[in-house]
Amino acid sequence: MSSPDIPFPEHPFWAFSLAVYGGDGVAPACLELQDRRGIDVNLLLFCLWCATERGAAYETDAFRTIAAAASDWQRTVIQPMRTARRRLKAGSPHLPEDTVAALRREVLASEIACEHGEQLIIAGAAEALPDAPRTMEAGEAVVANVLAYCVAAGLRLERSDAQALATVFAAKLPDPDANLAAAQVLDSLG
Repeated sequence: MSSPDIPFPEHPFWAFSLAVYGGDGVAPACLELQDRRGIDVNLLLFCLWCATERGAAYETDAFRTIAAAASDWQRTVIQPMRTARRRLKAGSPHLPEDTVAALRREVLASEIACEHGEQLIIAGAAEALPDAPRTMEAGEAVVANVLAYCVAAGLRLERSDAQALATVFAAKLPDPDANLAAAQVLDSLG
């Protein structure tokens, strides 16, 4: 989905994220968690990728390191683009609608490319960690990763977030396991 003009190195995390994000209801669930709770969708997808594709669970300190590596990029590059793209939805009385729509498409394409860049930053930070993550079953690893991320980032989730979390998890876990994982995350944080 990123521009073919940008020489992104291939990484399985990006391919995974595109597939998961395109799943039924996942994009709106991710955006809900992003807008309501401040979750970095790329880090949430990283939690799921590590758990379901690698059986890997990171400790809180490791997630602090990973999140810190992505934080500046997220704050100074992606968030301003997101703000600009959302602002363009309102249009301008001084620009034709098709001009504003074209600008919004360009900003969106750049935002997606920068999201791809953040994912490479996240993966690179994880690969540079001195200690290997713990290995465990996928559902347990999802819970461990999301808990470590939330604690490391100081994120608060509430019962009202259960459905959005379960929807994201269900992209790679069977529905009962996804619902259980979401409940375990919320119980542990509550």
